[in-house]
Amino acid sequence: MKEFVLAFYGLKPGIHTYNFEIGKTFFSAFENSLIEDADFHVTLSLDKQPTMLTLSFSGKGEIRDFCDRCGDPLTMKSEVSDEIIVKFGDEDYEQTDEILVLSRDTHDVDIAPMIYEMIVLHLPFKRVHKNRSACNAEVLAKLSEKESRNEQNETDPRWEALKKLK
Repeated sequence: MKEFVLAFYGLKPGIHTYNFEIGKTFFSAFENSLIEDADFHVTLSLDKQPTMLTLSFSGKGEIRDFCDRCGDPLTMKSEVSDEIIVKFGDEDYEQTDEILVLSRDTHDVDIAPMIYEMIVLHLPFKRVHKNRSACNAEVLAKLSEKESRNEQNETDPRWEALKKLK
């Protein structure tokens, strides 16, 4: 993904703005991606200073997935933002989540992993419809039927013996 490799070597000091349209092909480039289908518009504001770079990301879009509760298609809207500081040192390494150190002879930076991580970290733990009424009623009925059967069959004889001790 060459379009996500930014050459900062020839840039003048100051703020430079980049816009990216991110879709299904972007997420498919990452092995075992948590997102299969999404559309995002990401804006990057790169502030070049003599001794460091500040990368300010902001994005807005939607993720298409399946509801964890009913299995029906689900579309989630998402707004994301992140800031990463790039410093220069003797070798490449990640100092913290927010600070990246690049060697002094590096002339570009790949921002694709940064964008991917920013979006994935903003995913909710449970991906469900906001309103339970939007879920597939047939599936919810079967789930509730199964839960009630499990509750009836869950009486463990050991618990019965303990209840008698009261």
